[in-house]
Amino acid sequence: MGIAVALTAAFFWALSARFYGHSTAQWSVLLLNLTKNLIAVTMLAILLWVLPMNSTATLSTALILLLSGIIGIGLGDTALFAALKRMGEQNTLLIAETGAPLIVVTLGFFLLAETLSWQHYLGMFLVLLATDLAIGWRRQNRLDMVAVALAGVAALCQATGALISRYFLTTTDLGVLESAVWRLLGGLLFATVGLAVMRARNVPIRYQLLTPRQTSKLLVAILLGTIIGVFMLQWSLDLLPAGLAQT
Repeated sequence: MGIAVALTAAFFWALSARFYGHSTAQWSVLLLNLTKNLIAVTMLAILLWVLPMNSTATLSTALILLLSGIIGIGLGDTALFAALKRMGEQNTLLIAETGAPLIVVTLGFFLLAETLSWQHYLGMFLVLLATDLAIGWRRQNRLDMVAVALAGVAALCQATGALISRYFLTTTDLGVLESAVWRLLGGLLFATVGLAVMRARNVPIRYQLLTPRQTSKLLVAILLGTIIGVFMLQWSLDLLPAGLAQT
């Protein structure tokens, strides 16, 4: 069950990244991050309110999950969108989606004492190899080291956020949906503060009206990659070791 959930989350996120890549040409990355998080938080919060669930997050748990969202969704997705704009989805995903699982496995071993069997490591290797072969590296005239660094930052932030979520999902009674809402709120807070700083410093915020086709692509990306994708990721982190869930 956990493997199926993790693979579904990865598929939705990879598909949405292609659509998000188109939107980075029209909007500043922080504005794009704020928009997706605002819509996702609203939809999931409504779902959390409608479903018969009791809030189980203590103040300390909520604050740390907010921090997880600030790092993984706020800073991580902002770096990812910036890399998508500079390098395209093909090379960005190759670096970020290969790097994040390796970081999670390493940090998970030292911080959460999570160990995997050789079958798990073999499965991860085969999944990452198949992913890398499927995506491939797109040749460019010169290697954009800034974009590579941004993709690396995105991978590190995603890994950090995933490990924090894994810890609280397995050591508390926190629900998967509630954890997703708190993390998305952290991402929303990061984007809001970032845009406020840009306005205070008179930094231009790029915004172009989207065509109906562009709008539909963005909404599909938000639905698949942020609303469903983040929920499925949190669910997989509840069921699997962080390294397997992130792969």
